[in-house]
Amino acid sequence: MQTNDDKITLPRDLFDKLNLSADEEVEVEVADRSRDSFVVRAVSPDKRPDYAAHWFLVPTALASVIFFIAMLIARPHVIPMTGNLSIATGLLVIGTSSALITFVTAYIGKRKALYRTMHQNVYWRTFPTILASLAMILLLSISAIFWFVGQIFHGLAFDSFTSALIFALFTAILNYFVIFIVDTFNIEMLVNFLILTIIAGVVASMATNGNKFWWQRNFSLLGTSASKSAWQFNLTLVISAALFLALVDYIFVSLTDKYGRNWRHIILRVLLSGSALSIAAVGLIPNQGWGHFWHDQVAMLIVYFMGAAILGIRF
Repeated sequence: MQTNDDKITLPRDLFDKLNLSADEEVEVEVADRSRDSFVVRAVSPDKRPDYAAHWFLVPTALASVIFFIAMLIARPHVIPMTGNLSIATGLLVIGTSSALITFVTAYIGKRKALYRTMHQNVYWRTFPTILASLAMILLLSISAIFWFVGQIFHGLAFDSFTSALIFALFTAILNYFVIFIVDTFNIEMLVNFLILTIIAGVVASMATNGNKFWWQRNFSLLGTSASKSAWQFNLTLVISAALFLALVDYIFVSLTDKYGRNWRHIILRVLLSGSALSIAAVGLIPNQGWGHFWHDQVAMLIVYFMGAAILGIRF
């Protein structure tokens, strides 16, 4: 590396890896003075602090207009907070769709900046999983909020104009949230997505399963026909497994880039991937009828795979 006042000349391979242009800025941070090591990081022009503060208004306005027109066509006397033709339903359909379209647009638009923190192939492989988990988090969060509001203010309803304002407020929050996620996306956020998906899905399944004594039998009862929210529980397991796979993929692709192929890393990756696939299988195979035996078998596989991974860390 050569320096000339405030200019830095980088090696070609590092220049290509960071996906820089000739006049783009980089920052250098000392990592360990004792070893004379440092970190070179691109200063991304896409990382603007006011990006989310401006662009979330566009999809919010469009979604609000669609909601208002839909209410004019339906011509309800008043619009309730919850129910089939309500603000909650509008948010679940129109608001969530608006937020997901905003997320896709912003995520793809920022792909070059994200390529600097994750491998290009990993970026595209994790994209569907992140989108599905985000959709699930938004849907469950909206459902939980309006279920709570409906319990407190039973029968609450508004005129079309007031309903549109409430809808616009919640839609603005959703769109700002997803743009903020893209602006600050990193590996830690992928871990947080995994935790939020598990917590939101399982808690929602517990609260809405229709049997307050479900815990007296077994945990898997939440995913059977005996539960009104079986789809939530099973979908939570499948999406959590996909996020787990995405996280494993991200970590081991990064390790391969840094250390090359290593048979110990390969074995650990297989064990962790096997755990993730077993979690997905638990959600796909119901714990009833013909599936009871296989449900128990794949559940035990989670223990075997994770146990082998933990015991093998020493080696």
